[in-house]
Amino acid sequence: MSEPDYYQLLGVPPEAPVSEIRRAWRRRVRDVHPDAGGAPAEFHALQEAYSTLTDPQRRLEYDTERTGRRPAWLPQPRSGRHAKGRRVRGWRVDRRAPAPVPESKGDVLPRPWYADIKATRRVRTSPSALRHAVVAGAAVLVWLLAGLLAGIRAVSALDGPGGFMDAVIRTAVVPYLFVGLITAAVWSIRITPGVTWSSRVGPVGCGVAAVGVAWASRLSPGGLTLAVFTAGVGILPLLMRRLRAALRLRAATLAAIREFNAFGPAGAKPRADRHTGAVLRELLAQLPAARLFVRVPVGALRVEYTITCGNRVALISHPQPRTPRDTGWENLPAVVGDIAELLGDVAVRGFVVWSHLPPDHPRTHGDVRHLTAPDATAEIGRWLAAEPYTLHLPTIRRLRDRLAAGPIVDVPADHSGVRDTVGVR
Repeated sequence: MSEPDYYQLLGVPPEAPVSEIRRAWRRRVRDVHPDAGGAPAEFHALQEAYSTLTDPQRRLEYDTERTGRRPAWLPQPRSGRHAKGRRVRGWRVDRRAPAPVPESKGDVLPRPWYADIKATRRVRTSPSALRHAVVAGAAVLVWLLAGLLAGIRAVSALDGPGGFMDAVIRTAVVPYLFVGLITAAVWSIRITPGVTWSSRVGPVGCGVAAVGVAWASRLSPGGLTLAVFTAGVGILPLLMRRLRAALRLRAATLAAIREFNAFGPAGAKPRADRHTGAVLRELLAQLPAARLFVRVPVGALRVEYTITCGNRVALISHPQPRTPRDTGWENLPAVVGDIAELLGDVAVRGFVVWSHLPPDHPRTHGDVRHLTAPDATAEIGRWLAAEPYTLHLPTIRRLRDRLAAGPIVDVPADHSGVRDTVGVR
C-alpha cells in the first residue's frame, strides 16, 4: 500500500488503544512540528496517522487493507454469537420469582397453567446432538458387525463345496467389503450440508443393491448380513450428516441462548407498556425454554415481541402500531403467515394484548387472538407450555438470523406511555 505505516510512525503497536495513540502523538508532535524545526512533510504524515487511527471507521478500513485480518484492537465477540451477531444484541431478562400455586382450602380453585412446570428444571435441545450421536454410533457398530460376519463367512467357505461361480462370489466378498468401507468413509467425510443429488442417489442405490443381494442369496444368513452391510453404506452418511448439522447448530446457537433469554437488533431495548410487559415477564418467568425476540423484521414491518418455546411461536403486538413500521392488530394476521413460512414446520399464532378490549371488537381475526392482559398471560402460557423445557434450535437460529439481516433502526429516545417493565439487567 502507498501510505506509510502509521503505527510505526507513531511508535505504537497495532493493538494500541486510542488513549495510547493520543499520548504517542503528543510526544511526537513536539519534535516534528515546523515551529520546532521539524519537516512539514513529516508533520503532515503524523497528523494524517493521528486522524486515521483515532477514527474507528477509518482505522478499521486502514487495518483491513493493511493486513486483511480482523484488527487486534477490536473487542472480541461474546461467546455464542454467530458471524452476524454484531447486529444482534442480547439481554438477560430478569426471571422474577414464579407465582405460587394457590392451595385449595375446601373450595374448588382453577388449576393455574404453570402448576406442573418447574422453572428450575434443565432445558433440552431439539434436535438433540446426543441422540443423533447415539443413533449414528449404534448404526456404525451394527454395520461393522455385519461386514465382519460377512467376511468371516466368505473366508471360511472358500474351501467348501460349490461350483466355479460360488467360488468366484465368495472370493469377491472381501474386496467388496473393503470397497464399501472406503465408500462409506468418503461419503461421510465429504458430504455437504443440505439435500443434494448424492445424498439422495446414494441411499436409494444402496437400498436397491441390498434388496438384490438378499434376493440372490435366497435370504440365507450370509446374504442377509451382506445386505445389511450394503444398505449401511448409503444410510451411514445420512446419519453422519444429521449429526454434523446438529453439532454445528448447537455450537452456533446454544451458548448465546443460554447466556441470554432476549434478543433484538443493535440499539433496541425490550420496552413494553405496563400490561404487555407484565405478560412477557410472566411468560419468561414460568417457561424455562421461553426466549424473547424484540422487533423482528418481516418485510417492511417488524413484530414487536416474539416468544418461542419448543416448536411453538407466539407473536405479541399492541393494538395500535406506535411507529409506522410496527405491526398493529390489522397487519398481524399477514405477519403470522410470513413468520410461519419463514420458520417452516413450526406452529405460529398471533396475540394482541389490550388494556381494555372493546365489547364489540372481534375476539378472533384469522390466526390472531385479541385478549386483555390477564387473559393473555394464561392463554399464551397454556399454548406455549406444550414443550416448556425444549429449546428448538432451528427456530431460534432463524429468528436470530432474521434480526441480524434486518435493517438497523434507531430507537426513539422516549415513547409516550411506554416503560421498561420487562426487567432487564
